[in-house]
Amino acid sequence: MKKTSMVGCAIMMAAVFICAFAGCGGGSSTPASVAGNWEFKDTTAGHAANSSVLILTQNGSQISGTLGGAPVTGVVDGNSIAMTVNLVGGAVYDGTVSGSQMSGTWSNAGANFTGGTWTAQELFLTSGK
Repeated sequence: MKKTSMVGCAIMMAAVFICAFAGCGGGSSTPASVAGNWEFKDTTAGHAANSSVLILTQNGSQISGTLGGAPVTGVVDGNSIAMTVNLVGGAVYDGTVSGSQMSGTWSNAGANFTGGTWTAQELFLTSGK
């Protein structure tokens, strides 16, 4: 076997090893843990902030729950979160998870408000995390 073929083979074996044990690009990241109760606030320019409770359950990257009683569905990919709240027109919330805090932007195609920003702070109840 030629020396260049052996080097190429070694590089390929190393790449296979890295992919098998460290993961290869193109897949999703381990989802941040967002299950629990959150103090949720959203704002729209020119209006007072709305505050309600966001309750989430999580199964892998899939999330579901309620926001002020309205159904919520979504996904978490690494520290990114995307939620849809079943309101008039469906409000879409995109953001970032950072430990016990989340924040991002929202939009609602079916309402008078075009969107704004949102934040959430995890509520640590007696069970805690």
